[in-house]
Amino acid sequence: MPREGLPTLTPLLITEEDIAAVVHHLQGSAGPSEFDSTQLCTAVLSLGRESRELREELANLATEMGRRVFEWDQVKALMACRLVVLDKCPGVHPVGIGEAIRRLLGKAVMKETREELQEACRADQLCSGLMEGLERGIHAVREL
Repeated sequence: MPREGLPTLTPLLITEEDIAAVVHHLQGSAGPSEFDSTQLCTAVLSLGRESRELREELANLATEMGRRVFEWDQVKALMACRLVVLDKCPGVHPVGIGEAIRRLLGKAVMKETREELQEACRADQLCSGLMEGLERGIHAVREL
């Protein structure tokens, strides 16, 4: 049952195959756990039976997180960020680097809810209808 003021959660089913497909595209530094996207990809894909079990558990976690609201104590380690400072001359810009597992779960949910997201955002979000819109733009700028 949704809490007061929160929208009803859409039924969601993330599978082991969804996790395997998404982890290939995961990038980024390590969060507070020091477990980065390369290490996560290895753990999810390259360790045989253990990797399959990990994919199943991650899929179960993503599905469960899509079905109900968790208390902060249950998810605070997953939501933790490592704060780094970028020198922007003049000044500095703080950047929070989240956990790789959190990024993986988020991308798996976005993969499964893409059509609903595009419908809900419509014209309000410029890149919601573009394949990999913002991410592709970021990668293009990095290559300059």
